[in-house]
Amino acid sequence: MSVAAPRARRRPPIGRRRGAAPPGRGTLIDRLRLGSLWIVGAISGFVLIEPAPYEFMIVLSALLFVATGLKLRARPTCRCS
Repeated sequence: MSVAAPRARRRPPIGRRRGAAPPGRGTLIDRLRLGSLWIVGAISGFVLIEPAPYEFMIVLSALLFVATGLKLRARPTCRCS
């Protein structure tokens, strides 16, 4: 009977944090946000009446993002002079 060599620890891929969800599996909040944006895009082509239904969905999506912790940057990322 031989003794197995200790396994080398696998390092997480670059860009992944410990405890982060695996790719393709977001949290419920992330999936709600993505789903609301998908619905806005899907129904934006159907305008039969004014105001169009997608305009209400945009407001609902904005409220969803604000309610679930939308983060805005304090300053712009571009330092254009």
